[in-house]
Amino acid sequence: MPTYLKMLRADGTSLNRRYRYVLPIDSQSGDWQEVPGNGCYLAEWRDSELFAGGAGDVLWEVEADREVCKSGIRGVRCCSPIRLVRTIDWSELVDGWHAALALRYCEELSEGQVEALVRTIDRSEHAYYALCYREELSEAQVEALVRTIDQSEHAYLALRYRERLSEGQVEALVGKIDQSKYAYLTLRYCERLNKAQQGQLRKVREKRWIASRAAKDEAIS
Repeated sequence: MPTYLKMLRADGTSLNRRYRYVLPIDSQSGDWQEVPGNGCYLAEWRDSELFAGGAGDVLWEVEADREVCKSGIRGVRCCSPIRLVRTIDWSELVDGWHAALALRYCEELSEGQVEALVRTIDRSEHAYYALCYREELSEAQVEALVRTIDQSEHAYLALRYRERLSEGQVEALVGKIDQSKYAYLTLRYCERLNKAQQGQLRKVREKRWIASRAAKDEAIS
């Protein structure tokens, strides 16, 4: 039988406070519970909008009997009856997108949980998201996320929206911008750049103009 993810408040109440689930006793799986209305909104383990309803206190693994209606939300199913199987530590969120979302929305994470989530992130779009939305990261964690970024757009967004970056981290992010559009946006909106970095980005910005001029000249000839 498939299992899913469910965010709940500490007392078992749903995030919208409309339903209170019976919590298991003594770390055992709970009893089956019929959930009225559209049933229990459950997120799939991967590629789902786990935080569509907000961030709760506890993340549960939930077993579901059947889907009762369509949720209209990506990766989210409405099921009943369900039973709560076990609580899940944030470090078990092995998907990088969920890890980035947890870093954004869940303030009460231990240092170990934050470290495990950062290590999970291995894609550029997730790394910039975590950098932009969680300032409370160690220097080593910021360094790891900066290394993961490999797209001009994500480097620009990290430079623009993350408040605390070392000179070395700024230098590394500037070096990842190789598209004229994002070189232009970085020059316009990021005041933390030194003169050498500004010059480097101007060269990137001018590449498009030079390529366009060359193409026009070739067409004329």
